[in-house]
Amino acid sequence: METKEKLQLLAKELNEVLGLDPEISLELLEEKLLKEINEAKTMIEPGDTLSEQAEEILAELDLPEAPESENEKEDSIEAIPLRTQIEDAERLKDLRDIAKANDEFKSIRGQLTKWKTKMTLIDVMLDVLDDVEGKEMQEKEEVKPEPVTKVKKEKVATKEKEKKPEEKKTISKKEKLIKKEVLKSTSYYVRYFTCQNPKITVKEIEEKLKEIDLSQSLASITIRRAEMIHALNIMQELNKLK
Repeated sequence: METKEKLQLLAKELNEVLGLDPEISLELLEEKLLKEINEAKTMIEPGDTLSEQAEEILAELDLPEAPESENEKEDSIEAIPLRTQIEDAERLKDLRDIAKANDEFKSIRGQLTKWKTKMTLIDVMLDVLDDVEGKEMQEKEEVKPEPVTKVKKEKVATKEKEKKPEEKKTISKKEKLIKKEVLKSTSYYVRYFTCQNPKITVKEIEEKLKEIDLSQSLASITIRRAEMIHALNIMQELNKLK
């Protein structure tokens, strides 16, 4: 029996046993028919009894999921929040692909090969995402300035033509760290502070980050702090076993 004939037989029985409405059309192309059967088989419950022949076809075909079209793949990826995509990435390459595909990570695209481990790049990308989301929220909260009058515009234009003396740029602590090429991710410092003092609170960590000109959302700090405490507890248990 040909594969399509088996699918048609199985589809016909699923229509009858499950009472599908609308029913699976037996005239569909093989690929479409396979997709319809895949959807229908998820509705099979313990009380639904298929014939021995239908069960054999199910076992024989092992019905792999019908391949998604490119549009379906794009839609499914877009439906997953960017933060979740980063945290669930299985490989370093997956993280780099996410950074290349999303404009939020323009600032680090040229440095992606700099980070050699998956966890390090996850921390860096989450920090960048926190900064981007923070700026977007700040822009939404800012009040739009009143329109400038014609007179004011002329004055501004005149001032812009005047050569301004160069201002001495103040270098922040964060920029100094970057120049020395010893910049650690914000998540690194959250773990570092927690390791120094496991009883430190989320608010205290936030204050310490501000002291070195860094910031991270309270939710991210809470997660990183919990991870570090969990790791410390495991180390203590291992030391007891020695």
